[in-house]
Amino acid sequence: MSEIKIPVVVETVIEVRIVPATNCYIIEVVYEKTLQPQIHSTYVAGIDLGIDRLVALSTNKPGVKPLLVNGKPLKSVNQLYNKRKAKYQSHLKGNRKSSRKIEALSYRRNRFVENYLHNTSKLVVNYLVTNNIGTVVIGKNDNWKQGANIGKKNNQNFTQIPHDKKAQANYL
Repeated sequence: MSEIKIPVVVETVIEVRIVPATNCYIIEVVYEKTLQPQIHSTYVAGIDLGIDRLVALSTNKPGVKPLLVNGKPLKSVNQLYNKRKAKYQSHLKGNRKSSRKIEALSYRRNRFVENYLHNTSKLVVNYLVTNNIGTVVIGKNDNWKQGANIGKKNNQNFTQIPHDKKAQANYL
C-alpha cells in the first residue's frame, strides 16, 4: 500500500473525510488557511443565475466590468447525459431501472457538474475579493423549478442545473 501525500502543513488540517461514491471513495481534506483580504462593505454585487449565462454578476463599484460565466458547457453535458441515459435505459431488460453503464454515466456527469460549479464559485469569489466587494446579493425564488412550465427541453435544461448549490454561502 502506498502513502497518501497531503500538500499542506499537517498542523492546519482540521479533518479528513472519506466519502463513498458510486464505485470508488473520495478523500476530502479540510484545512485552515488564514488570509483576510481588505473588503469594503460599501460595494455591493448582484448575481443573477441562469442557463446560458450561468452567472451574471454586476456591481456598484465604478470602473469594474461585469462578470459573465458561460453555462453552455453544463447544458451540453446534461443534453449528452440525457441522450445516452435514454439509450441505455431502452436496452434494459424487465423491471430494471439502472445498470453499470448508467451509474458510470451519472457519476461522470455529476463529477463534471460539481467541478464546473466549484470552479465557477471560485472565479466569482476571486473576482469579489480582487475588486474589494463585501456584499453579495443572489437572486433566488422558492420552488422556482417545481413550477417551471417552459417546454419539455427547456424544463429539462433548467431543472438539471443545480442553481441552489451555487447560491449556498458555504459553497461560494
